[in-house]
Amino acid sequence: MKVIFGKIEIILVKNMFIRFIVVTMMLLATAFVMPGFEIEKFVSLILAAMIIISFDFIIEALTDGHLSMAGRVILGFLLALLVLYFLQFFIMGYRAGGMTILLVSFTIGMVNGIIPQTA
Repeated sequence: MKVIFGKIEIILVKNMFIRFIVVTMMLLATAFVMPGFEIEKFVSLILAAMIIISFDFIIEALTDGHLSMAGRVILGFLLALLVLYFLQFFIMGYRAGGMTILLVSFTIGMVNGIIPQTA
């Protein structure tokens, strides 16, 4: 994906920031409400959100932004599902159950479809 300095770059940063805030809030709300999902440290929460957003940005850059809305939703769901599952093995203070991972991944996928990566 070719990024030109100026308006497009500002939109990319703005969209990534919005996604980061939404993913962080979803993880925080889920950890507060759901009994099978625990994030003990704030650093673990931020790290999980950053990893999800980073992988999403890399994959969307590799596809050159030519994904439909449904493609972005499916991509966001699968990516969040895999990342949330495997993070519990690498980040201390982070535990997740099966249904809560599905719920959070579905919501992240929907947000991924609504907020496009590119202008």
